[in-house]
Amino acid sequence: MALPLSESSGCSLAGGGGREEEEEEKEEKEADEKKEEDEDEDEDEEDEEKDEEEDEEEEEEEEEKEEEKEKKEEEEKEDEDKEEEEGEEEEDEEDEEEEEEEEEEEDEENKGRRKRKRRKMRMRMRMRMWMRMRRRRRRKGMRMMMMIRTMITQPRGAGTGTQVQPEPSPATDEKAEPTPCRALAMKSSA
Repeated sequence: MALPLSESSGCSLAGGGGREEEEEEKEEKEADEKKEEDEDEDEDEEDEEKDEEEDEEEEEEEEEKEEEKEKKEEEEKEDEDKEEEEGEEEEDEEDEEEEEEEEEEEDEENKGRRKRKRRKMRMRMRMRMWMRMRRRRRRKGMRMMMMIRTMITQPRGAGTGTQVQPEPSPATDEKAEPTPCRALAMKSSA
């Protein structure tokens, strides 16, 4: 016996409805899976961004630490340099003070030597002056003696070519006083 068309069509409709449901379920599953995948991707991206941010923060922190270290090292070096400079300045000042003291001692010694030298030079100069004066006096005295002798022994005008007649001596007057030239001549002859 053949089934009526309505029944057969209903069956066919029912069977077609099951397929549609399956397709819808599949689509929903796929949509759910896509959603999950998208969510996972979003989460992964967020995690990656977080990781990158954390890495950047760590790098920044490391850079800051390195900068602080470098600053500390520079400050320590500067402090060491300052200490060395101060030590060198102190040593220089001590050296200068020692040099000044040595120079003062040398100056004092030199002053003593200079004083002695000056004294010696003064004594020598005095001796020389005294000797010169003595020689001059002797020469002067010798010249005077020679002049007196020539005046006594030679008549006036001797050596000039003109003979001058001697003045008449005051022999006539016995009590006449002798002239100074004659007195000197008499003393020297005596």
